[in-house]
Amino acid sequence: MHIFNAEKKMSLVNQINQKFQNYLAYELDHTRNSFFFAVSPVIKLIVTIGFIILTNNVITKACIWLGLSIIIILSNIGFRNNNRQFFKFVLVLGIIYPFLIAIPLIFFTSGTEWWRFSIGSLTITTTIEGLQLAVNYFLRILTTIIIISFLICSTPFIQIIHALRQMRIPSIVSSLLILTYRYFFFFFDNLVTLLRADATRHLQKLPFKARFIHLSNLFGHLLLQSIHQGASIHRAMIARGYHGEFPLLEFSINPKSTLVYLLLTGSGFTIAILVQFSDLLHNFAKFCSFW
Repeated sequence: MHIFNAEKKMSLVNQINQKFQNYLAYELDHTRNSFFFAVSPVIKLIVTIGFIILTNNVITKACIWLGLSIIIILSNIGFRNNNRQFFKFVLVLGIIYPFLIAIPLIFFTSGTEWWRFSIGSLTITTTIEGLQLAVNYFLRILTTIIIISFLICSTPFIQIIHALRQMRIPSIVSSLLILTYRYFFFFFDNLVTLLRADATRHLQKLPFKARFIHLSNLFGHLLLQSIHQGASIHRAMIARGYHGEFPLLEFSINPKSTLVYLLLTGSGFTIAILVQFSDLLHNFAKFCSFW
């Protein structure tokens, strides 16, 4: 039974590792199929940051968050982005995560009572203000994740890093991001190898207390192995001419896709601003017509 459980756990770990490796190996191929692949990553990154600021600091109407989400999803489908990866990001990070966080707001926000139910001696009350707060929180986070996912599914991560370099972000930051991104997969591969070797050496289940001692030793060994391999990789990088900065990539920019991207994002940005401040604009128009 213990051998069967160990094999089942290793099968799950191997599947996760395989998905990581496939994502790293085919990330460029998946993003290259996007219509917006040839748009400058600097432009895409600036636009993405602008929409994130707009979504989280300017927009307060739920209809705008919902409208932006629908427009970006339709654009992702229509312009041949990596739909499979896009909807994975949206489902896990954009729906499940904010939903779990927003649900308690319905029950713990004071205000006008909306619904009351009892579980034994416990009475639970929900409020209208809590429901509105939960919906706003959910839609805001969902829209933010959709915006980021649209960038990721049309731009390889390495291009995003080089875009940061071109935006004069300190090279130490971009270098750390590149190394963290690349060697996270390497670290996870070492973890899989270590767990597989450990599973073949323990045919009987350890007692509860001994299991924690064994796990601490296991991850301590993983840390020491990672430090040793990291030092070896660093020496190899220096031997190949690394001096603390990675060379910048040259980007091939398509004017047609760039123009379409700017028109699409500019229109969405403008419409969102106009709808958000429609009441203010209406009052201003009335004031001008009065005079």
